[in-house]
Amino acid sequence: MKCCRSVRSSTSTSSTFLDQNTDAWGIKVSNVEIKHVDLDESMIRAMAKQAEAERTRRAKIIHAEGEEQAAKSLVAAAHALGTEPMSLQLRYLQTLADIAHEKTSTIIFPYPRSPDGLPSRQTPAD
Repeated sequence: MKCCRSVRSSTSTSSTFLDQNTDAWGIKVSNVEIKHVDLDESMIRAMAKQAEAERTRRAKIIHAEGEEQAAKSLVAAAHALGTEPMSLQLRYLQTLADIAHEKTSTIIFPYPRSPDGLPSRQTPAD
């Protein structure tokens, strides 16, 4: 708001100044345009620093929103895998299929054998 008042005040002052100096010639100035403004080097640096800070702020917000969406997707996936016992075994097989496409020489992958799809648990001998 202070900036707007300053611009209005500046405009009013400029109009008064122009009117006082052109009335004697019978000229009425109706429009003034500023074509070029030279800024001090320190002002340019300050503006660049502010713009960089704004870009960084926006990037952090976008990154945080992405993390939130990923977390929600992981929760949904965990819930889906937890509700159906065979889904975990299917996920193991899908991971194995994904690894098989890579050019690796050895793949060591645990394969669940229990009917519920989870790796079988061995109990210590009595």
